[in-house]
Amino acid sequence: MGSAADPVAAADSLTGVLLDEMYPPALAKRLRDAGHNVVAVLDVEVGLALGASHQRLIFVSAQRFPRTSGGLARLADALNELLDAKQLPGQDGVIWLAPGR
Repeated sequence: MGSAADPVAAADSLTGVLLDEMYPPALAKRLRDAGHNVVAVLDVEVGLALGASHQRLIFVSAQRFPRTSGGLARLADALNELLDAKQLPGQDGVIWLAPGR
């Protein structure tokens, strides 16, 4: 199996975070580089063929985290903080991500 920076290894484990197709692979890479198991649906190596059902969801507001370079940087920081603190929602859980969580 590959390293944390390898999107295929991250997808194979199915224990990490899968970013929706609206977010670029660069955001997932930034979080993998920080040591987190994160994959973007748009990672060429991953695609939509994972076939895994979700176990938990993290919703984000497009107003709080617009898909601009600044908004994506804030989203990366907020996700990094959430992942560092191991504050993912529980099984079948849902949370809304807020900046400065």
